[in-house]
Amino acid sequence: YAAARAADFGPQETSNLLWALARFGADEDEECADGLRALADAATQRVAEFETQHLANVAWALATMQLEAPLLVRALLEEAVPRLQDFKTQEVANFAWAVARLGVDDAQVYQAVLRVAVGRLPEMNAQELANLAWACSTGGLEWAGEAQALLVEFNTKAHGGKPQELSNVAWALARAGALDARSVQALAGQAMAKADEFKPQEIASLVWAFATAEVEHVALLHCFAGRAAAKIDLFKPKELSSLLWAYAVCGAADPRLLRAAAGRALSVLKELSLQSLCNVAWAFAALQPDAPEALFRALEDELCRRLEAWEAQALSRAEQRSFAEDLMSAALALRFAGRLGAPAAAAIRAAVRRVGAAL
Repeated sequence: YAAARAADFGPQETSNLLWALARFGADEDEECADGLRALADAATQRVAEFETQHLANVAWALATMQLEAPLLVRALLEEAVPRLQDFKTQEVANFAWAVARLGVDDAQVYQAVLRVAVGRLPEMNAQELANLAWACSTGGLEWAGEAQALLVEFNTKAHGGKPQELSNVAWALARAGALDARSVQALAGQAMAKADEFKPQEIASLVWAFATAEVEHVALLHCFAGRAAAKIDLFKPKELSSLLWAYAVCGAADPRLLRAAAGRALSVLKELSLQSLCNVAWAFAALQPDAPEALFRALEDELCRRLEAWEAQALSRAEQRSFAEDLMSAALALRFAGRLGAPAAAAIRAAVRRVGAAL
């Protein structure tokens, strides 16, 4: 029906329909594909007629469904950015979240959003502040000063904040370099009060943020180690890597977590990215050098297998340097723990030489 009538829909109807389809997960239904494409095409032609709510809702719908509609995204940006001052706070936050979720790589867009949002932070609720923070850091914006102002406002409203909001704010501020000891205390208190409600991704993001900010919070790490151990089979490979990396950076060797994580690491070994594999190896070598031999042997074998096929040229120069650092950290930790075998050492040396040649 939508595919046949899309051109007849007005801005409100198009916006409402896309929003509703996103809410109901229409992108997961192949039968909806034609209708979604038709709606996106129709919306592209009528963007100039959209009110601010329509612009924010359509952007949110595209981001939620991860719908491939580059012409519509470009049209939305061209129409919305000059009108951001007219957006309501919820619309600003939703638009910012959508732009970042869609992977828009344009610093001027994020700067425009932030300029409008900074003067209206007191009007925003915890969810809107969290979405704005996540968007600014995901977009790669340098916004440490504004981030501090956002955190002050968030802390006055965080008592009603959800785990996702708390973890998003912590992650975003850590990325912005704006998470200090005083900030951590406020966020940690709220997070521990809701610890049982945290999902694996939220736990991983929270502890990663604290580790990245180089601020240890012993009570929080102890609190979430138990929760993470109980839910360890629900952690995705990347989440497991981030979790272990964070605990290793903080030097928090919690036996409950390490026992559970060792089993999970073995079960998802082949799903770990090469960088995540290095981080997991480094974390266990740093935190539990006496971990089961089978774990270190499996990590070493998988590392050797991956490095044989790895091509440095596939990464940017910055990514090559970062990976070389991760690789050397893993090698040093494994050697210190007496767990670096000759095959792995040779594979690591060869990989580092390839990075050097590529640079």
